Amino acid sequence: MIKPIIVVVGQDGLGLSHSLNYYRDGFCYYLREQFDCETLVFDNFYVFEDNVKNVEFLFRVGKVKVIIYIQNPYDENKNIEIAEMIKEEISTKLPLLIIKNFRADKKLEDGYWYEDEKLYDLIKIYVSDFNPRTNYFGVETRDDCNLLISQLEAVYNDNYSESIPSSNDTVALEAIRLRLLPPEIIKEEFDKPLRKKIDFREIPQGAFKEEILRIDSMTQQEREEMVKSFKYILEEITTRNAYNVSGFAIDPITMEYSISSGFGNHGLARLNIDHIIEMIENLNRSKDKQEFNKDELRDRKNMIIGGFIFTNFKVPILMIMSEADNQNVLKIGRFFIDQRKFVPIDWDGKVIK
Repeated sequence: MIKPIIVVVGQDGLGLSHSLNYYRDGFCYYLREQFDCETLVFDNFYVFEDNVKNVEFLFRVGKVKVIIYIQNPYDENKNIEIAEMIKEEISTKLPLLIIKNFRADKKLEDGYWYEDEKLYDLIKIYVSDFNPRTNYFGVETRDDCNLLISQLEAVYNDNYSESIPSSNDTVALEAIRLRLLPPEIIKEEFDKPLRKKIDFREIPQGAFKEEILRIDSMTQQEREEMVKSFKYILEEITTRNAYNVSGFAIDPITMEYSISSGFGNHGLARLNIDHIIEMIENLNRSKDKQEFNKDELRDRKNMIIGGFIFTNFKVPILMIMSEADNQNVLKIGRFFIDQRKFVPIDWDGKVIK
């Protein structure tokens, strides 16, 4: 199903790590759940500026309904600059909402806090007026044509491993496929080149199945040796930087997950998910006017499942630090097998599926 898009620009501004945007990420999850929409996230004003043509195209075909800018606590003028850019580069009819940042020295009078009911009342009005074009491409200018060609080629390369002699053939084949399929079926993959850069690319199906078969076919000794090598790497990250392993944590309820890497940062994934869950629960309780229950939040956070991603393989391997007989672990395993980003295994080295 085609959904409206809410563009979110900015970061929490904590200054610790680019991955620690738990207020923003929890807010985006809440938007998707409450308004049955998609969120297109840009980390800062400059990334948005680089992609403003893409956003203008999505607005023109009726998909983007509102832009939400998280106040930069260190540069108050960016609020004015993004407003002017939207008017000049996109449209004077595209709404802009500003989220106040409590770290900013100057508090905005016309901005909103994350918990403000008025903010969500306005978003509801904007996304309710959702009537995207029914045609596939909506090409009107030469720039639209060039953008569409690059998107079609990127989508084809993302979905098929077969090499095509000419990029023109790639574009033509993808355009034909899009014209033959209903838009609901192809929407997610067609929009993928416009999304925020992901940590791991989707693995071609053939290579992914081959890696699962390789691990499934291991002898007990081979499996034990693989797990032993992983444990050695995990011991190493406490004393030196290990570039071939990343920290991982996931909430099995929302399926929101976080990945962190770098010396001393592998535990940040868990911290990030902790705060994202807290943000989501705060917004849910604010909407329902319920009191915050610390015991319930603690129990909720205890459901988070951690692990590590090992990247020194043809297909990255996600090792969940739990046994595969846990229903939440099985759910996570199936989720990542469907995504084909990395092969999920339990702490005994068995594929979770």
